[in-house]
Order: sequence, then C-alpha cells, then structure tokens
Amino acid sequence: FSEKAEAIVSESTGVARNTRGPGQQTIPGTGRGGVRVPDLRLRGAGGSFRLRGSIVEVKASATGKSFGDLSARSRDQIRDAVTYARRLQERANLVKDPVVKETLLSAHVEVFSDLKAPTSGEFADLMEEGILRWKAIPR
Repeated sequence: FSEKAEAIVSESTGVARNTRGPGQQTIPGTGRGGVRVPDLRLRGAGGSFRLRGSIVEVKASATGKSFGDLSARSRDQIRDAVTYARRLQERANLVKDPVVKETLLSAHVEVFSDLKAPTSGEFADLMEEGILRWKAIPR
C-alpha cells in the first residue's frame, strides 16, 4: 500500500522514489545505523530539495483516518526529517550565494498522507512554524 502511495507522490511531484539498496540516499537520524531513508530522492538535480526545497515523506494508511493513527516509527521519521531540515537552515549562515542561502533558509519537510493533519501538539506546532507541511496524497 505504501509503495503505491510513494509511486503516486513521485509521479505528481516529479521526484523519483528513493529505493532501498545501492545508491539509496540517507539523512542522519535515529533509525537503524543512525540514518533514515527519505521516501523520495533528496539530492541531485532531480531531488526533492532542488525541485521543491523539501524532504518528502509519504505516510499512507490502509486503516487509519486521523493523525493519531500514525505509528511511532513514522512519527520518528518525520522528527528526523525536521531535524535535518533545521540543519540545512543553519547552514545558510555559511553561504554567500543569495539564491542558495534562501533555499537553505526555506528548507522544510513535506508529508503526503491520507491521514488528517494534526490539529494540536508537537506536529501541529511544527506546521504552524512552517517547517512541516501536511499534504493529501494526490488521487
């Protein structure tokens, strides 16, 4: 189910899926080996950061409807992506090129999901801040 959702988001955004295995792209995180694997490619000319200024995660649920149905693992993945986006924002201070600087300053996480967006708590606060954006999976 989640692979189908990733394929839909990949097609609608124009960003390739980040398939596991040789060549997969990772970010630092709390996952196995101290890394996370974003759902869509992050780096390179066709990566989500270059094309959208974001790290993209896809959270599809076969049974859930509300944000509360999101697994602890998925929440941790989102937290790690937000932490990485913050690191990119911090790097802007080291850059002189105004275009690159602005891109880094606006780094954010896009979560495409069929679950309703959070309305309170930590993730709602991140959305209010603008570093987390919750979007429906295109159908």
